[in-house]
Amino acid sequence: MNVGGNAFSKGINFASSNYNVKFTIDKNNNVIISEHKKKTMGYTSRRLRKIPLLKGLVSLLSNRLMFVLIIVSAALDMGMFFTEDVRNDDIDLMIIVILGVIFLIYIIFILKNICFNLKNILQYHAAEHKTIYAYENNIEMTMENIRKCPRTAKRCGTNLCVFLIIFAVPISLLIPFASLSVIVSFMLAYELFDLNKGDKYPLLKIFFKFGYFCQEKFLTKEPTDIQINASIIAFKKLIELNKKSGL
Repeated sequence: MNVGGNAFSKGINFASSNYNVKFTIDKNNNVIISEHKKKTMGYTSRRLRKIPLLKGLVSLLSNRLMFVLIIVSAALDMGMFFTEDVRNDDIDLMIIVILGVIFLIYIIFILKNICFNLKNILQYHAAEHKTIYAYENNIEMTMENIRKCPRTAKRCGTNLCVFLIIFAVPISLLIPFASLSVIVSFMLAYELFDLNKGDKYPLLKIFFKFGYFCQEKFLTKEPTDIQINASIIAFKKLIELNKKSGL
């Protein structure tokens, strides 16, 4: 079973290819466990996810933040293209300002809870990593065992961002269109990020180590027993759902 997860201020979410399980603690400290079966991936999507470079494109388009970034950069490219002949600096500036404000509003919307609940998010993020590590290494999911597991994870998006930055700088110099530059950079970065045991390759190890350093120092904090317990409950529920489905 391939699994992933994400953390938020009041809980944690785990996902397999077929199910999502979300553990939430509401403002009244009530525990809410929600589950739902994911839509079956179409034949085309399944095939594309196995093709080099195209699998990165599919992943990119399914990421809301990156998708918005592409739309904004594409609109900016079009604005600059259609106003090039007019040579009106005021129009260019207006387009840049409008698109910049739209993207900024979206970022603020995404990050509004992070700013006020950063510690909780980082702790749940660590609990997520520790629990997935235990599962992938056949470690019994007990409080004591999970606490000993590392806070870093190869599949964390932090590592993908490291490779994205590496490609984005030179590619932006070669491709004048921002949207196309983002797409190509992401597709190439995803290939290295998705390599099986990529963090064991000598040439790539240094970049993964930098990603692990960022996870350890800035993007995770040691979780509380309550947060680890939430992670264990949610993950065991995910396992149970997949077993019932014969997966």
